[in-house]
Amino acid sequence: WVDSAGSVSVLVAPLEVRVLVPAPVLKVPPVVTDVLPAHDARVRRRPDDSKEKQQLLNVTVRFDRPVDLAHAEASARLDGKQALGDGSNGFRCSAPVPSISGSGCLQITLSVDLGSLSEGPHIVEVSEGVPAAEDDGLPTAVVFRSPFTVVFEDEGVLTSTGRTHEQPGLICNYLTQLCHKARGAEWLRIRNTGASWTPWQKYEDVTDWQAEPGRAVLVQYHSQGSSSYLVGDCVLGGGKRCYAQYHPEMFLRTEDNDWGIKDEGRMMLVNHFTWAVNVSFDSFTRAKFAPFPNWKKSYGKMKARDMHYALPSYDPRHTTYSPEPWHDGTESIRQWMLDGGHWSKHESIASGSESALPFWLSHLCNQDPPYPAGYSDLDWQCHRYTDSQDLDWCASVGEDEHFVYTVNNRTQYMGDCGECDCCRKVKPFSRSETNRTCCILFNDLFLNYTVTSDQSVCSMSWIAPAPPGPDYGSIWIAICMGVFWILFPCSAAVVGVARKRNHSVVAMLLLPTQLRRPRSQGCGCFGAEDAPQKMPAAEALAAGGGSGRSGGSPRSTRQEQISIFRPHLVLFASLEHVIEHEDGREKAIAGGLGKVAGLMCRYHPGSLVCVTACMPGKDYSFSSYVGQVKAEVSGQTLHCNVFHYESAAADPVAVKGEAPPDI
Repeated sequence: WVDSAGSVSVLVAPLEVRVLVPAPVLKVPPVVTDVLPAHDARVRRRPDDSKEKQQLLNVTVRFDRPVDLAHAEASARLDGKQALGDGSNGFRCSAPVPSISGSGCLQITLSVDLGSLSEGPHIVEVSEGVPAAEDDGLPTAVVFRSPFTVVFEDEGVLTSTGRTHEQPGLICNYLTQLCHKARGAEWLRIRNTGASWTPWQKYEDVTDWQAEPGRAVLVQYHSQGSSSYLVGDCVLGGGKRCYAQYHPEMFLRTEDNDWGIKDEGRMMLVNHFTWAVNVSFDSFTRAKFAPFPNWKKSYGKMKARDMHYALPSYDPRHTTYSPEPWHDGTESIRQWMLDGGHWSKHESIASGSESALPFWLSHLCNQDPPYPAGYSDLDWQCHRYTDSQDLDWCASVGEDEHFVYTVNNRTQYMGDCGECDCCRKVKPFSRSETNRTCCILFNDLFLNYTVTSDQSVCSMSWIAPAPPGPDYGSIWIAICMGVFWILFPCSAAVVGVARKRNHSVVAMLLLPTQLRRPRSQGCGCFGAEDAPQKMPAAEALAAGGGSGRSGGSPRSTRQEQISIFRPHLVLFASLEHVIEHEDGREKAIAGGLGKVAGLMCRYHPGSLVCVTACMPGKDYSFSSYVGQVKAEVSGQTLHCNVFHYESAAADPVAVKGEAPPDI
């Protein structure tokens, strides 16, 4: 009401907003306030939907106030068409409202046979220029567009609803292709974890891509103006999968570990895109997540900024009115989510902005900061006087239960105090007598993180297996041909060497029971009865010196030597590799090293251990993942994946030629 002095009195409830505007009230154009199916909704279609068994879908658009009925029906379209091929008559008014023109409508609806809609995205659209049915006749100012997706199955169609962002089977065909399940996408781009994104390219169901065992592949899709669709997959080989991840590694840097100097704070993957580490605290400490050993990138919190809502200048109280400001930033968002019941006190979100500040961790194992948003124990901030406080009070009070006060000396050390006469900052917090271990989880895709005392959530989660692979028919033929072309040159080389040796030496093949040391000789030669006990129970390899001649030749009178040797365990290591790096690639190739390794594996009489680097672009799915080896190279820490393959030893083979010396 208005009193005799012309003042307006209005009762305002807590958190209620009243807006006072001069008459007449300015009207705005009508707008769409609701749509069904909801924006980006997922509509399930039964596989048996047909003309004989229809499933009707009502597509509805609702306005905030009545609009002209004829214009509304003519301006609405589904997939660019007013009427579809299933016999529907287009959009019709489903909520008529009497108006000045007599043809007002609040809501229009299209009933369509769901079986006539293809699988994938569909667009509901209302053109601009639909006039209001009231006397102002204002038209809608913009085009309204809203997508929804029709799906036949739970998988295979691009949608942001209910996605886990990991897709078993994305990496397919023995690490050589990507099998997408994103029908409805228009564009896509790909990258291996730690590498750069490819340029955007047209969507296709299968993309040629060379994946690497143990390294995740990410694919981002673009559809209907949105690029928020991202999935990942990671394969070790042999049907075994690993966790998809956005960054190749992650570290937790805190004040306690001297920001990674005392302890690097390495986190481990425990689920797709989720890193974890258990850390003990006895006080509040600042921290940041960093995906690299350096500070090239880090994740923290957005600084709380003061937002002042002062009184207008025509109010005489505006000169002395200085309420506590509102704040934005990460902590304000967290508190709002907590108050609304959307988050618990253990959850928060990080920011990758270059201006992001460290966030708080503590022995409380939750996200409660040591003081509210907008306050600091490092920087001086403006203090606004209340009641009888003044400059003399500020100079003499020193501190109270929560704050330390001082007069602003206008130097650079006064932080955010600005032009205020009195400054304050939060009193330093004390350490706890209890040291508690907290589990810290960080999702490097969504950037949300959790701090909890339940350390069990920091354990590794189950990984869904890869789906069955394709038919092996042509693959086995290719494998057999590959093996043939590998073995043929080696076999030819071995046969050539054997032929040359046949012309120069005589091979003697004896069983252990046939050997004896002649009692008349004092050295070296073994006869046929007294076999040494050390000799292996396999066929012996020995070399003779004669060519089968007898009689008085000098060679027949010379003592024949037979060297008996046992197999040994030999380590054969290869450094041949193609090294990929940011500036290109470097080759370290010996040439023919593979043939040498093949000959050793074939003819070495004992056990043989081969250690070699994996070549890029090769399929090692026949091996099993063992773990990682940490190496320091030029001051940089590298983590190398190790794979193991073991083949049962074949029976020893007698090889003609000279026996190798005893080792």
